[in-house]
Amino acid sequence: MTAEQQATGLGKLTEGCSALEELQNPAAMSLLCVRVKKAKLHGPPDKFNAYVTLKVQNVKSTTITVRGDQPCWEQDFMFEISNLDSGLVVELWNKGLIWDTMIGTALIPLDTIHQSDEEGPGSWTALDSEVLMKEDQICGTTNPTPHQVLLDTRFELPFDIPEDEAEYWTSKLERINTMQIHDEVGSMTVH
Repeated sequence: MTAEQQATGLGKLTEGCSALEELQNPAAMSLLCVRVKKAKLHGPPDKFNAYVTLKVQNVKSTTITVRGDQPCWEQDFMFEISNLDSGLVVELWNKGLIWDTMIGTALIPLDTIHQSDEEGPGSWTALDSEVLMKEDQICGTTNPTPHQVLLDTRFELPFDIPEDEAEYWTSKLERINTMQIHDEVGSMTVH
């Protein structure tokens, strides 16, 4: 980094941009780890027989079905991600005798998910009742419901890469995460 880049802060910005570009390169694969922990559903406990589906880049995974208004799954899912431009679609369903009914849905942009090699406590995700579409792609959700699901989402480095490459990607991802945290803090600051 040149002295001019250090003085203006552009070195960090361009470093982060190149790291993000490298992660968006289809040749660079990231491992998305999702732990579906539990849900808080509003309504009589005997009304719910719920399961969660996760959809990302044309791959769909589903939890087991659990009864009650506070179902607990504690199930892990892993997805190979080749592009951070898309999102993780989370759907909570109620199993029926003839057909299943969607309880709620959420879209988690992949570029908001942080890198970590350790499971965390997760965060509660509010569910909406409808998806927003743009050019046959889900681009968001709308119409809030009182239901929530607890998910731990994180990117892990693939296990089969050489140690020096793992250190390289960990460093790049940490810089991106730091930039996103600074952006979030900066946007909350009142000027």
